[in-house]
Amino acid sequence: MAGIEKVIFMNMSMVYDKEGNVVALDKVGKNYSGTTFPGGHVEPGETFKESVIREIYEETGLMIQNPRLTGIYHWMTGDIRNVGFLYKTSEYEGKLISSEEGKVYWISGEQFLKEAVYQISGRIFRRQEARENGKHHKGNPVGGK
Repeated sequence: MAGIEKVIFMNMSMVYDKEGNVVALDKVGKNYSGTTFPGGHVEPGETFKESVIREIYEETGLMIQNPRLTGIYHWMTGDIRNVGFLYKTSEYEGKLISSEEGKVYWISGEQFLKEAVYQISGRIFRRQEARENGKHHKGNPVGGK
């Protein structure tokens, strides 16, 4: 009989505008640092959608609306399963404000791909770009191999 597995839920969102720019976060932390999309952990009692809206607001100052789920990924860290929910939205209000998580700024999608340290961030962006150009990505839910 299988036991109960410990799971940690996380989220990440690509916030983009009509000019092809995305919000980037230069993350600073104990475990990792670098350019990525904003996001974070799901808190107890939150829905996944509530958590991504809260995380984007806390890390960027933007209040997003209608985040669309674009993929799910997971990996194991020891005996803990980590599950990430990937979102995107072009609907937002407010002004970018950096937080203790790191500096946030608008950057062209092309430049983001050059700077993103997390492979998953680049995959999200490439998948979004392919959809907007009418191309279909084959492979895993986030457009990878």
